[in-house]
Formats: sequence, C-alpha cells, structure tokens
Amino acid sequence: MNGGGIMEDPIQIERLDRLSVEEKRLLIETWEIVGREMEDLSIRIFQMIFEQSPDAKQMFSFIKTDYEHKEKKSKEFIFHALRFMQVIESTIELIDTPSKLEPLLANLGRMHARLEENLGFRTHYWSVFMECTLFHFRRSLKHHNEEFSESDIDGAIILWRVVLRVIIYRMKLGFYANVKRRKANRESLEHQFALMNTDTSSTDVDLSDSHSNNHSPTSSSPRNTHQSPRFFRKKEVVAGRSNSSKK
Repeated sequence: MNGGGIMEDPIQIERLDRLSVEEKRLLIETWEIVGREMEDLSIRIFQMIFEQSPDAKQMFSFIKTDYEHKEKKSKEFIFHALRFMQVIESTIELIDTPSKLEPLLANLGRMHARLEENLGFRTHYWSVFMECTLFHFRRSLKHHNEEFSESDIDGAIILWRVVLRVIIYRMKLGFYANVKRRKANRESLEHQFALMNTDTSSTDVDLSDSHSNNHSPTSSSPRNTHQSPRFFRKKEVVAGRSNSSKK
C-alpha cells in the first residue's frame, strides 16, 4: 500500500468493461447458481469471516455466540450479511455499465470509514471477506457440477476474484477519502480551539496588566493633593516682598 493507504496494485472499475462476452456470460450463469441460496450463503461467508478474524465480531454487538451450540442468527446479522451479497448482485446486474456502481461503492467505503472510528473496522477484513466468498462460491458451484465442469468453475473463480477486487478497491477509495476528510476536519477544529485558547490567554494578560496599572501608587494618588515644596517657597517669597513694602 502507498502512503495514502490505497492498494499499490489498483484494479480500476474499467477492468469490468474489458470483460469479454464469454466472461460476462460465465459470471452471470454462476451467479444464478450461487444466488439461489443467497441468504444461507451470506451467513456461511460471515461465519467463516468471524472464524478467520474473530476481532471482526466487535463491530456486530447484536451477534450472540454460543460455541457449544450454533451461532444464533439474529435478524440484524442476516441483514448485514445479505448487504454484501446484494452489492455483488448489483455488480452483476450492472456488468455492462460498471461505472454506475461508483456511487454505491464509494458510499460503502465512507460508511466503513465511520465504522473504523467508532467500532475499529480494519480494511484487511475486506480481503478476508473476498477469500471467504470465493471459498463458498466454489463450494456452491461444485454442488452443481452437473452444470459446470471443473475448468469452468476454475475460470469462474478467477473472474469472481477480479470482480471482488474491483469492488474492494473502489470501496477503499471512498474509505480513505472519508478518513482524510474527517482527519482534516478534526485538525481544523483543533487548530481553531488552539487559537481560541491563545486569544483567551492574551486577553487575560491584558486585563491583568490593566488591573495592575489601575492600582499603581502613581495612578491611585489624587492629583494635587499635596503641593510641591517649590510652590510653598514661591508663596513665601511673595509674602516676604509684601511685608517689605509695608515697612
């Protein structure tokens, strides 16, 4: 990965535009097979993800696990598991116009950026998701090997890896763009807060200096309360001259 966190070997969404007619046909036909059991398949994929990365469960507080029994499949769990499969389904539906996927994948990336901050999401979970998905896709297709030969299944899995890499890469772009924006906003707020503190400190110093000046001996003494010695000497001289003239 480079400094921005994006994969060094990006696979752009335009890669889907370059799929041949036969490659698209194979993807569509294999999806028709695995899509028949979308809910069960998505649950098995997520169960495998949790086995491979147990720390991923911290993002799903509603999942209750009892290892002596089976994972309890709450409605929330099924909902989240299905969301990923629905993204794959949307990709197949838009296989001829993949650029239309951009808003969806970018938004998913931004959503996971918020999960990183709030629940500790890590982008390597997507790689785990990809491998678990490919494992269960192959397994599902093998159960229907009367429709596909081993070579067809191998070719399909290669193509599905391309599709999933495109999905993940585009989500990562949205993810890191959101992380960068949130970081910039946070730094801007911290800078503004620091400036406010600096201004407040300067005001406190000014008020302190003003208060000290108002209570200094010079400023607090009433003006002309005591006449200077020179003033008295001048009065004495005038009085002396007056007395002399009387004599």
